[in-house]
Amino acid sequence: MNYIKDDRRENFSWGLPFDGLMRPWGQVIDGKQLVKPYVDLPHNIRSFYDRGKTLNNYVALSGGNDKTTYFLSLNSLNNKGVVPNTFYNRYSVRFNAQTQLSNRIYSSINVNYINTYSRAENSGQNSGSVMDALVQTPRDIPISEMKQLGNKYYSMEFTDTSGVNRYGNFGAYIKNPYWVATYYDNRNKSDRVLGDFNIGYKRGEFNVFNRVGVDMTDDRSTYKSPVLNVTAADETGSYYDGTTFKLNGGYEQSLNTYFSLTNDLIANWMHDFDKDFGINATAGSSVNMRQIEALGAVIDPSNNGLVIPDYYNFANNKGPVRVSNSFDRRRIFGMYADVKFNFRRELFLELTGRNDWSSTLSFDRNSYFYPGANTSWVFTERLNGTKFKRKVLNYGKVRFSASASGASAPAYANNKAGYNQSSFRSGFGTITPPFNGVPAFSINSQFGPSGLKPERTREYEFGTDLSFLNDRLGVSFTYYNSKAIDLITAVPLPPSSGFTSQYMNIGTMSNKGMEIALRGTPISTKWGLKWELFGTFTRNRNKVLSLTNGLENVVVGGFNGMSIVAAVGRPYGTFYAADIQYHEGRAVVDQNTGMPVPTTNPVYLESYQPKFIASWGSDLMWKGLKLHFVFVTKQGGQFYSHTKELMDFVGTAQETVVNSRKPYVWNNSVINYNNTGNYETNTKEFDPYLYYTTAMHRTPAQYLVNASYIRLQE
Repeated sequence: MNYIKDDRRENFSWGLPFDGLMRPWGQVIDGKQLVKPYVDLPHNIRSFYDRGKTLNNYVALSGGNDKTTYFLSLNSLNNKGVVPNTFYNRYSVRFNAQTQLSNRIYSSINVNYINTYSRAENSGQNSGSVMDALVQTPRDIPISEMKQLGNKYYSMEFTDTSGVNRYGNFGAYIKNPYWVATYYDNRNKSDRVLGDFNIGYKRGEFNVFNRVGVDMTDDRSTYKSPVLNVTAADETGSYYDGTTFKLNGGYEQSLNTYFSLTNDLIANWMHDFDKDFGINATAGSSVNMRQIEALGAVIDPSNNGLVIPDYYNFANNKGPVRVSNSFDRRRIFGMYADVKFNFRRELFLELTGRNDWSSTLSFDRNSYFYPGANTSWVFTERLNGTKFKRKVLNYGKVRFSASASGASAPAYANNKAGYNQSSFRSGFGTITPPFNGVPAFSINSQFGPSGLKPERTREYEFGTDLSFLNDRLGVSFTYYNSKAIDLITAVPLPPSSGFTSQYMNIGTMSNKGMEIALRGTPISTKWGLKWELFGTFTRNRNKVLSLTNGLENVVVGGFNGMSIVAAVGRPYGTFYAADIQYHEGRAVVDQNTGMPVPTTNPVYLESYQPKFIASWGSDLMWKGLKLHFVFVTKQGGQFYSHTKELMDFVGTAQETVVNSRKPYVWNNSVINYNNTGNYETNTKEFDPYLYYTTAMHRTPAQYLVNASYIRLQE
C-alpha cells in the first residue's frame, strides 16, 4: 500500500488507521512539539464555524387627513456570519405619500433608500478560500485550536530569534483557515435609491396617469490578499525540508453603477353597461432606459503584487495595474392594451397585446408583438342560494389562457467585436501593456452577429381553483405547456476562430408541467385560535426540440472536463463528460491496474434540472401571534461538485474508506483482455490510494452529485 505513514505536513487523510494513541504532530519549534490523540474528530470542520446572529429593528410613522396621507419607516438589519470576521449590515429608509390636488387630479411619491455593508468569505479553490483550507485539513487535526494565531504552532507568520520570517502551522500545502478568514478581506458597500412619482387625472370611470420611476445603485467592492514570505520553522530538517509559503499580495477594487429610468403612461376605463355586463380597458406605453457602468482595477498577485505589505493602494504595485472599464446601455419602448370583460361576475374574458422595440437588436428585427387571452368561469355562481354551496363547495372556478411573450438580447449581443486591453503570456511570465510606453489592444473574445432575432415564448395553461367546507379546504391545480423559440445564448467557439464565444439563436425548447397547491384549516375557533396547513407540488419537464442549422447539440458552458450541453431530445443544460466504460452493464477495468477505464468520448450524464419541487408547512395563529414554518424539498437533478473531487483527493470522502482502504476488486467489472474485444470477469484488485489521488483513471462523472435537498424555512 502507498499510505503516507507519518508525513505530518500533508493535507491528506490517507494515513494509518486511527488507534487513539498519543502522537506528535506539526513542527518542532524551540525544541518542542505538539502531541494529541490519533483519532478522527467528527466535528473538526463544524467547530470552525461561529453561531450566526441576526438583529432586525423596525419603526414606522404614518398619518394624514382626508386629502393627504404619508408613511415613513426606518429599518436596520445586522448580521454576524457563521464564518469568522464575516458580517452583513443593511439600513433602509422608506417614505411614501399621496395627496388629492383637486377633485380630479391626484399625485403620489415613493422613495426608498437602502445602504448595505458586508464582508463575505471567499469560496472556490483560490488562495483565499476558507472552505478549501477546511476541506484539506486532515480528519485528526483539531481545527478549533488553530484560532490562536499568536501561538507559534498555529501561526502563519512570526519572526524567529535570527530575524527570519517563519510559519509554524502544521500544513505545507494549506494555510490555517483562521488566518485565511482574517487576512483575505472581501468587502462590499452599496447605496441604492429607488422610487417613483405619479400624477393622474380621474373623472368618473376614466383614469389616466403618468408614472416616472428611477432605480439607482452605486456598488463598490474591494478584495485584499496578503503578502506572505515564510519558511517552515521545523528544526528537524526532515519532514518539512524548508517548505515555504510565498504570496505576493494583491488588491482589487471595482465600482459598478446601475441606473434605470422608466416612464409609464397609462389610461384606464371601467364601465358596467348593465347589472350583468362590465368592461375594464387599459392602454398605455412604457419606456425603459437601463445603463450599467463598471470600472475595475487589479494588482494581480500572480503577476506583480504589493511592494509594501498591508498597504492596499494602487500606487503600491510592483508592476502594471490591470484596469477594466465597460459601459452598457439599453432602451426598450413598448405599447400595450388590455381589455377585460365580465358577465354576471361569473364569466370573465381578458385580451392583451403588447409590442416592444429594443435597442439591442438590429433595426430590421427590433420590433416584436405578443398577444394573449385568458378566460375563466366561476361556476359556483350558478349554485347561489343552495345548501351545497354553503356547506360543501363554496367556490369553484375553471380557467384557460393562451399567451405569447418576447425578449430581446443582452446589450451589444448583436454588435461586431470591439477591443480591449490585452496581456501576453511568454516563457518568462505575463506582460501587461503598456510596455515601454506602448499600449496594446486585441479584439474582444465574444462575437455578436447582426442577425439576432428576439426570443419568443408561446404558452397555454388550464386549471381550477376550489374551496370546500366554509373555506376550510382549498385546492388549486394548473397544467401548462410552453414553447420558447429562437433562444439567445452565448455559445463557445474554437479559439482558432479568433473568438471564444458567440451570441446566437440556438433553437426551440419546450416546458410542460403541473402545479398543485393544497390548503387546509383543521382548527378555527371564535376566540382567535387558527391552525392552517398548506403544501405545493411542482413538476416541470423540459426538452430541447430543435437546434439551429440542424445541429444535434450545442455546448453552452462547462468546466474541468465537463460540458453543459443543449442537446436535441434532452433537457436544456445536460452534462456530457468522460465516464467509466461499460460492457453489457459491467464496468470495464484496466487488466494491469484494476482501475476503471474512462470512455474515449463524452457521454450523457443527466441534467441539473430537478424532477420536482414540493413544500409543506403550517401557520399557527392566536391574537396577533403567529408561528410559521415551511419545508421545501427539491428532488432530482445533478450538480458538479469540486468539493467532492477535493475530498476524494485528500481522503475524506465516504467512498475512500470502502474495504478499510485495502485493495479490492471493482464491483461487477470485466477486463478487455489485451484489447482484443474478448471480455472476461475481472479479478485484478486496484489500490484505492492511487485511484483517488491520481487523475489518470478518475473522470468528471465521479463528481456529479444528486442535487436533492430538504430545507426548513422559519
